[in-house]
Amino acid sequence: MKKEFLKSKEVKLVGDGYLVNQEGTPINNENFVDAQKMAEYVVAFAEVAKTKDFKGKTADDIVDVKSEVLSKLSKKDEVKYLETPAKPKTPTTSKLAEEALKFIEHDEEKTKVDKVNTYLNRFNSIYEFENFGLFFDDSEIVKLDKIYTMSEIIEAVNTTIDLL
Repeated sequence: MKKEFLKSKEVKLVGDGYLVNQEGTPINNENFVDAQKMAEYVVAFAEVAKTKDFKGKTADDIVDVKSEVLSKLSKKDEVKYLETPAKPKTPTTSKLAEEALKFIEHDEEKTKVDKVNTYLNRFNSIYEFENFGLFFDDSEIVKLDKIYTMSEIIEAVNTTIDLL
């Protein structure tokens, strides 16, 4: 079994998806192949999930509609004898609320990024392959649908992390 160190530009798919080096010799790296198969699932999952509605819509209740109509009609002829006082301007409270919202949004974004990073660690061999290269051997013939890139995987995971 011969091992050779190959960079991403030196590996390709030929024919019906056979993984080979530049000379056309079949190659294999189990971690890389497993990560590519997992990437195929994640990317396909993201494509299908884009077209689905996971929240749905609950139907409006006819009783609520009737109540709202009756409430509006009962207030239609109502006379206002006193004006409702204007809400005082509270710039400090507004700033505090704005800051609190930014803090909450930051925590939510950080949590999402942490989840994405944790999930993406499953694809470390693809990352190493793209940036440095990997050792491949000729232990078996491998077929892949496609060689997925980290950018494709990151995009797919980023859009579906809450579903994976």
